[in-house]
Amino acid sequence: AALENSELYQRMGDLASHDTLTTLFTKRFFLEKLRETCSRSRRQGKSFSLLMADIDFFKKYNDRFGHAAGDIVLRKISQLIGGSLKEENSVACRFGGEEFCVILAGVGKKEGYKSAESLRALIESEKIILRRQETGVTVSIGVAEFPGDAGEEDELMRLADKAMYQAKERGRNQVCCF
Repeated sequence: AALENSELYQRMGDLASHDTLTTLFTKRFFLEKLRETCSRSRRQGKSFSLLMADIDFFKKYNDRFGHAAGDIVLRKISQLIGGSLKEENSVACRFGGEEFCVILAGVGKKEGYKSAESLRALIESEKIILRRQETGVTVSIGVAEFPGDAGEEDELMRLADKAMYQAKERGRNQVCCF
């Protein structure tokens, strides 16, 4: 019984920290990790990059293929994001809807931009078959650096979000840095 309770407790912790659709971390868990990463960065004097990504025209895609197909796309994008994380202590989450956030631990803005651009190109090149149709999606990504661009996590999030919207305004399917 004690072993079963321990396993159940572990499973409940996993469910609380992971998005059930994408298996990436939840927004709540991510924000906690962002605070921890900012604190560690201050103590160690190391910078890190924050990426905010949003699937371009996702609503039109959902309207065309249906929400079940949208879920398939979200899972695929999540796999690509999760698979692209190479840095130790890097964290990815589904931030909400079709928006994702990534902490690239120990990575400055220049390297963060390169990682974001590689991720953007990977997603763009990925072919997804839905209803016997080959399709694909693109993402717009914003990049900001801690502490170079912002000294607090709220400001860092705001700047990465602003850079992401700048990418959308410039035509989508691109990466912008704050």
